[in-house]
Amino acid sequence: MGPEDALRVANYLKYGGRIVKVKATVPVTEQELLEYLATRGTHPKYQHGDAKPYVHNNQRFSLEGLVRLANCYREAQKLPPFALRVDALSWRR
Repeated sequence: MGPEDALRVANYLKYGGRIVKVKATVPVTEQELLEYLATRGTHPKYQHGDAKPYVHNNQRFSLEGLVRLANCYREAQKLPPFALRVDALSWRR
């Protein structure tokens, strides 16, 4: 780290900035994510042809939205968060 970087960090902290340690993520595939959500009683249904193709409790979710939902459950369980692992062979056609 150079002197300019050190000064930026010092100023950030001086004016109330915080440094938070981020937990390592657990990479999951779409199928693993859906299986995890099922263990939590959440069963989103896939509906082809929409930017948010999953429906649960009359709400539409993108795959990233489902990851955020799963991470809420994982945070409550004090487990590391999920990160979506994209498998090139699993793309929907």
